[in-house]
Amino acid sequence: MIDEYDHKHHGPQVRFYSYEDAGKLLADFWVEGAVSMSRANVLKVGIASLEQYKARTMAIARGDYVPNPDEPKVWFQSLETLAQVLSDKNRSLLALIAETKPASLSELAERSGRAKSNLSRTLRTMERYGLVRFEEGEGREVAPRVNYSGVELELSFA
Repeated sequence: MIDEYDHKHHGPQVRFYSYEDAGKLLADFWVEGAVSMSRANVLKVGIASLEQYKARTMAIARGDYVPNPDEPKVWFQSLETLAQVLSDKNRSLLALIAETKPASLSELAERSGRAKSNLSRTLRTMERYGLVRFEEGEGREVAPRVNYSGVELELSFA
């Protein structure tokens, strides 16, 4: 039997891929593409102290460091901060927003059973971390929208 080869891309790396026939190759391509597309909507976050974050930002500004596209886009100062922002209650809120696409904070307050003032404060914090955005709603209302389908944490011991 002659092995046929194609390739797969994993970020900048290319790996050879052995396939049985064209039908299997196409099926695998579509599955791999769907997985890749679903991961494309995941926010990569990291943990860095304020000093580390400032040093990184200054190195980027000076041109001394060019971030890799796979690096975290959002940085939390501690695991505790990450845990507070992405608590079970807040992840449920993000899921509710993603599923129902409320037209306003008032509608979200009604659906979630949370006070509008509490929601506003929570969502503004999430907005600072890029987890949500606000669109113009009817009248002077704002409609919260979720930017990502999930979060991936990159954490080193150093």
